[in-house]
Amino acid sequence: MLIATLFLAAALDPVFDSPAGLMCSRYLMWSNRFGSFDRVERAAFIIDRGDGEIRCVMWPDADQHERASFRGSIPPGTIAIIHSHPLNVPWPSNQDIREARRLGIAIYALTPTSVTKALPSNDPPARVRNGFWLDPVPKGHPCSRMIANAAP
Repeated sequence: MLIATLFLAAALDPVFDSPAGLMCSRYLMWSNRFGSFDRVERAAFIIDRGDGEIRCVMWPDADQHERASFRGSIPPGTIAIIHSHPLNVPWPSNQDIREARRLGIAIYALTPTSVTKALPSNDPPARVRNGFWLDPVPKGHPCSRMIANAAP
């Protein structure tokens, strides 16, 4: 029993196994639902408020083809970056891997049928979800918006 509990604890993902993290990710993907096909990426910071509650802060929309970029300071408490990927590119890019290691946080690549992440360690990228994960459609706007080049 103890071994099963330890294995389950090790397998939990800090973003996708939290209701707020999953809701933020669903919101990002639904708000960019056509990006999976036209290859426009969107991104957001996942921030821990210090009490275990996480929130999402969307990056300003730049409508960049096959990339999302941010200029400015990373908000305090940022534990991860989530971003959409084209449907046929489920794994983090080499740039995602380099940035995860440089920043010391996980960078998640989201498609409608998978979630993967680049790790801040030298470990290879990991699969977090396999299969359709977007339902239910989020109600409201769980992510706040960031003004270009400003902190949330």
